[in-house]
Amino acid sequence: MKETGCVPTALSMIISGLKENVTPVQVADYIYDTSMEMNMTFSGTSSFGAEIALDYWGLNYRTINSKEDLETAFKKRRCRLWCCRAWNFCKRLFYSCSCS
Repeated sequence: MKETGCVPTALSMIISGLKENVTPVQVADYIYDTSMEMNMTFSGTSSFGAEIALDYWGLNYRTINSKEDLETAFKKRRCRLWCCRAWNFCKRLFYSCSCS
């Protein structure tokens, strides 16, 4: 968790703020135990791993495929979390939003 826990940490803050109190370790454990998307074939958590956790905790999210869509999401203050592939900067992004 010390070196590869940024996604579970960010997700735990979002989940705790919108749904129920969870810790980064709980989120990391769920992703690790239910998928190959965290510390299996690479270090860290993929955007698919984040989607798995968002689905599990019942949060809505939207995939953002362009810089323009990301800017719009930020301007409308809908963006809570964004992720990008470090080896191919910002080709696949998503954000989570409240269910209200």
